[in-house]
Amino acid sequence: MRQTADAVIIGGGVMGCSILYNLAKLGVANSVLLEMDVLGSGSTGRSQAICRMHYSNTVTASMAWESLKVFTNFGEMVGGSSGFVQTGYLVIVEPIDRPGMERNIAMQQELGIDTRIVSAADVAQLAPMVGVDEDEGLAWEPQSGYADPYQVTTSYASRARDMGTTAPSGARASTLRLR
Repeated sequence: MRQTADAVIIGGGVMGCSILYNLAKLGVANSVLLEMDVLGSGSTGRSQAICRMHYSNTVTASMAWESLKVFTNFGEMVGGSSGFVQTGYLVIVEPIDRPGMERNIAMQQELGIDTRIVSAADVAQLAPMVGVDEDEGLAWEPQSGYADPYQVTTSYASRARDMGTTAPSGARASTLRLR
């Protein structure tokens, strides 16, 4: 294993592997990722991997919107597969929370996110197995879905390795010395 590196990432989940890949893409190939088990064995391996944009603040909604572009074009942008499946995402809130949801939808639409308020009749068409009341707040994001966390993680790691980085499994971080 390398004794020195320009960057050391601890944890081989989707975030660690994404960081490793993006550093390599930026030219920081002298990087190493340390994972004490196998890639994706922590919280990434237990993720539901929902790809949605329904958030209440512009920063998170914008990040999710940009991320969706990566997941839906993963093969071209990163290489490998994200396992993305477009299912749409339905939001249902109590009548008291409807004004907040409507503000969120307006903010998301300003960001360019394809989301809209829908009616109970629309939900009956979109998801006939879901029963809703007309007074509930209902919103629909047709482009949302889910990805495969293992495929995303290993694809990032594989592409990063192709660019010269190191990501050994079973490598526990014990001591790091900064230069």
